[in-house]
Amino acid sequence: MNLASTIYALRWLVNDTFRQSLASKVFWIMLSVSALTIVFCLGVSIDGGTVVDEGQLFDAKTGRDIVGPNPNPGKMTLLFGAMPVSIHRGGAEEVRLIHLFLAVWVAGAVGLLLTLVWTASFVPEFLQPSSAVVLLSKPVPRWVFLLGKYIGVVLFVSLQGLLFFVGTWAALGVKTGIWNNAYLLGWPMLVLQFAVFYSLSLLIAVTWRSTMACVLGILLFWIICFGVNYGRYAMLALPSLAAQEVRPLSPLTRGLMETGYWLLPKPADFMMMLEDLLDAEKDKATLSSMPEFRHGREHGLFQPFASMAASLAFAVVMIVLAGRQLNDTEY
Repeated sequence: MNLASTIYALRWLVNDTFRQSLASKVFWIMLSVSALTIVFCLGVSIDGGTVVDEGQLFDAKTGRDIVGPNPNPGKMTLLFGAMPVSIHRGGAEEVRLIHLFLAVWVAGAVGLLLTLVWTASFVPEFLQPSSAVVLLSKPVPRWVFLLGKYIGVVLFVSLQGLLFFVGTWAALGVKTGIWNNAYLLGWPMLVLQFAVFYSLSLLIAVTWRSTMACVLGILLFWIICFGVNYGRYAMLALPSLAAQEVRPLSPLTRGLMETGYWLLPKPADFMMMLEDLLDAEKDKATLSSMPEFRHGREHGLFQPFASMAASLAFAVVMIVLAGRQLNDTEY
């Protein structure tokens, strides 16, 4: 099989994935979620009053700290004025907080898990004997079919993620006049994290050809990865954070935790990377503000580039294993 045939097969598989997303209504479900979030952003308006400077109420006109209640709080309204909220920070900080919520929690945590669930059926349906026998009988290596399907799903999620991030960024920018371009970096971070976790869903699909197995397997796996990610930082921070002296963990326990951390994807690290991109380390409602993660940062235990590289290596291993499993499967 030459390069031209391989490219043609991959392109066909990508197109087939988008057709499958339309037929299964997943395309419209994800588009509807993005549209609702964009409408929510269009319903936001901000009238900043006295701003907050590093946790202190600060009067920008007089240059003095304010003692007592804020005499001039700002106002933010949500849902097109239906929900007024008093704010004690500047407009740019309030928009950054909304961006943080959308990027880290709506898209980066809940959105990622929902996307993994909604796309869980793509490969199992593709590998059902009724359709796979015809496809796999063509003079194309099986790994090409699998890689093409994987690329197609990742590109599909990339398109949906782009619509979400650009749409919400533009909606908030138009309504508030504040354009935080760093928020757009959440899009490639979301795609990268999805590509890492979907590689395991690919292996599960090839092994069992069951949508339910993919859904349950990937949700359980994400929970395990987050637990190991948090547990590693908590383990290393325990001697410093404990109220009294604690017995140090055995070298075996520490070694197993470190090994698990570096072998598995790191969802908490991805979330902290997003917080860094949005300069949200000082906000209280972040993972970075938790003592375990803060200790990891202060002691150089949080290494974003190494963490990202290790997660990508995991994805490569899963794709290779899935390809080998498909080659050994009889239809």
